[in-house]
Amino acid sequence: MLQDLDINCINQYLYVVFGFYLLVYLFLIKFYIDMVFRKIDIYKNLIFVLDSCNLNQIIIINKKIIMKKLILLLIITMSISCNQSKQSKTESSSVIDIKNIAGKREMEVEKILGKPNKVESFSESSTPCKNTTCQKGYYQNNKFEIIFINEKADWITINDLEKYDFNEDNIEIFGLSKVEPEFKNAQNLIRWKNIEGLNEITIFNNGLDKISYVYIKVLTE
Repeated sequence: MLQDLDINCINQYLYVVFGFYLLVYLFLIKFYIDMVFRKIDIYKNLIFVLDSCNLNQIIIINKKIIMKKLILLLIITMSISCNQSKQSKTESSSVIDIKNIAGKREMEVEKILGKPNKVESFSESSTPCKNTTCQKGYYQNNKFEIIFINEKADWITINDLEKYDFNEDNIEIFGLSKVEPEFKNAQNLIRWKNIEGLNEITIFNNGLDKISYVYIKVLTE
């Protein structure tokens, strides 16, 4: 009877110990599983953060590249626009390069101005044409009037210049460099002498501080 009691006690004791170790084992397994999942979450978060950083870095790099390209495109566009503006301004502000027709024969002048609208004889007594009749040609609807002395374009009048301001800077619209005039009367005229192979060039005020016309003597006084 005592032996049976001892065996029962031992068995109960073993069951308790086994149960205890089983609980410990299960707890350890659960702890290990939790740790594994926590590490997985940490790794996931770390990867996500790294990916986010890389993505942000890529986005920043791409933004920098795009900005550089946009700035470069803007510079090129502005450069082209400025060049076109300068070219347009130069073309619109230039009447003619007077040296292209000054002292030239009629055929050479026609290459620049086209065929004359009218040609007439010119022999005023107060001019070098009083003894030898000169030719006077009208070009581009009378904008250009040219007297050919000794068969060369010598006295040149250019009309219809009211859109240009009456000032000495506008010597440039005739393809001439800006220089100090020989005579200046702000109310009437500005005159240059011996400028770039021309004997004389005079611009006249139309009364509204605009150029009325220009008169050029190439060779003959």
